[in-house]
Amino acid sequence: MNPEDELPLKDRAYILRFRREGATVDEFMPVVTFTITTYKCGLRTGDRLRLLKNTGKYKAGDYFSVLTGAEEEPTCLWTLDPARKTSAWDDDFSIYDMFEKLES
Repeated sequence: MNPEDELPLKDRAYILRFRREGATVDEFMPVVTFTITTYKCGLRTGDRLRLLKNTGKYKAGDYFSVLTGAEEEPTCLWTLDPARKTSAWDDDFSIYDMFEKLES
């Protein structure tokens, strides 16, 4: 089963706040569509991860599932954390300093 099947839309949708170069005011964009299935770092939707290091919020050894990503924010890798809440990480190869990808 895909971990996202149990997530209501309100748990995924959010407002992205940004400022275009040279602009003096912030803009806001609703993010409600999550279609990225393969991230730049090589992880794919449904991959299982184990956290390697303690963070302020999570303990080493916690398990996460990779969720689909949003094209509006392509540098963000979305996961489902142990409490079944969404969490965001940088979508680059530094992710492998924090997580071990588990075999399927």
